Amino acid sequence: MTPMKTPWATDVALNLSRLMEKTWSPSHGGLDTIFGKLAINSPETDRQGSSINKVKRLRRAFDQADARGEQAVVNLVKEIIEEMRFKGVFSSTDEQTQELVGALRASLAQAGARLTDEGRLEPLTLGPAIEAGGRETVNRLQSRLRDPLLDPGAILGTSKDLLEATAKHLLKEYSPEVRAGDMPGVVGQAMRAAGLSTIPGEIDSTNAKAVAALRQQVIKTAEAVTSTRNTGGDGHGHLEPTDVSPELANYIRHLTLAAVAYLLAEAQNTSPRQ
Repeated sequence: MTPMKTPWATDVALNLSRLMEKTWSPSHGGLDTIFGKLAINSPETDRQGSSINKVKRLRRAFDQADARGEQAVVNLVKEIIEEMRFKGVFSSTDEQTQELVGALRASLAQAGARLTDEGRLEPLTLGPAIEAGGRETVNRLQSRLRDPLLDPGAILGTSKDLLEATAKHLLKEYSPEVRAGDMPGVVGQAMRAAGLSTIPGEIDSTNAKAVAALRQQVIKTAEAVTSTRNTGGDGHGHLEPTDVSPELANYIRHLTLAAVAYLLAEAQNTSPRQ
């Protein structure tokens, strides 16, 4: 099966290659370290012992990563950029280098990430996309939240964004005429629109009380995630790290992913309004 090319494996990969050609970073040794860490097989020499240039090595690495899925490509990009940052590429005053960095920054933005002036890669704020209520945004945020390299602050911010995007997606599908509220209220609003009542008397099941209680937990998860994120998670301009532990953040990650998977699966059983 041919892997689906994402912006990470096309435009971002191309601009990284161009920047590497100009700056000579990473070196072959740097690529060896990165590829070894990510279990990528793209050696410096071929079977005949002839040298392979770095651009070809990087292209092969991206092809291998892309075959594993978008997250593998993202991880490769992160490692390359971190090596470039360590080597001072992003602090260069060379005009051509800065033009290439600008092109890389633009392609990263299209892929959903932001390259800071210091060369650090951060999630891009998805406010407009979240407001639009698109399933593509939900899918992107699900993929991002599964990233094992996210720190607690990023987990909190992405969890809140994912719950909000999912709710607005459902609301758009089932009650497009209704104006979406803010988090966390929009989650309950979307559940009602999709026919996922939290009132036992409105649920056609012999386990109505249990179903209602479990659905209420989805709303409580949204409330807790929003509250925690607003005091320390990414997305509110916080400069200080959150005091949420990595263990608790990981628990929040799993709660959020489970809640979103449940909402999307249950909603499939209800026909959207035409």
